Amino acid sequence: MNQPNPQEAIQRAAKAVIAEKTQPRPIFGAGQLTGQVTIHQEGGPLPPPETLKKYNDAVIDGAERIMRMAERDQKHFHRIQNASYALAFLGEILGWSIVVLAMVGAFVLVMRDKKLEGAFSFFAGLGLLAAGYYERKKAREYSSPPSVPKA
Repeated sequence: MNQPNPQEAIQRAAKAVIAEKTQPRPIFGAGQLTGQVTIHQEGGPLPPPETLKKYNDAVIDGAERIMRMAERDQKHFHRIQNASYALAFLGEILGWSIVVLAMVGAFVLVMRDKKLEGAFSFFAGLGLLAAGYYERKKAREYSSPPSVPKA
């Protein structure tokens, strides 16, 4: 490096290499590739009426078959939703039954002079109550929208 300031020469060379490496290059070496992507999204189980007419033209009773399919799908969804509510209610009943049995068992054990076993059963029932409360609180916090602090 016989130049007066070798640091500047190094910086210029580094900038030239970086500029060369960051230049956009054509894809496959054949110039620029351009294209267009169109996305069409519907919000619901049924297509728009224009599309239904096209189905009807392509397939005999195509629109009617699509309508029946949407109705069956909606009925199925409602059945599953109602079964889910029933199972949740059954779970509540069974959960409370376990807690009540633990408390009654604790009382019976204490009355038969088995205080240690009765205390264990009592605290197991309380633990189940606390676990249920904690799970409900966590689910409520998860499903509720975040609160916005007031200014």
